[in-house]
Amino acid sequence: NFELSDMKYSAAVEAAAGNSLFNIIVDNDETAAYLIGLLENERLGRLTFMPLNRIKTKVITCSDSTEVISLIKVAIRYRPEVAAAMEQVFGRKLLASSLATAASAAEQYE
Repeated sequence: NFELSDMKYSAAVEAAAGNSLFNIIVDNDETAAYLIGLLENERLGRLTFMPLNRIKTKVITCSDSTEVISLIKVAIRYRPEVAAAMEQVFGRKLLASSLATAASAAEQYE
């Protein structure tokens, strides 16, 4: 559902997303319930779904600088219809130039 804007961000994106990389984005909770039912009936295992109609996001807006940048803004590209899911996973993640800068940004954008 997304692609990297540059491979140099791959480790940061994987670390930021964690297990959310494996979530299945669906349009609504009815679709998720239907698919869960299919999985249970056929004993096909378990999956985690992200129904777009249930997602509430909070995105950090930071001023662009060479020290701290928004991960969602620079590292990934995605279709507008999955924006809520991408914002939920990546919207509060920042890339910092150093550990000290990251600590300062964490306090500022808490």
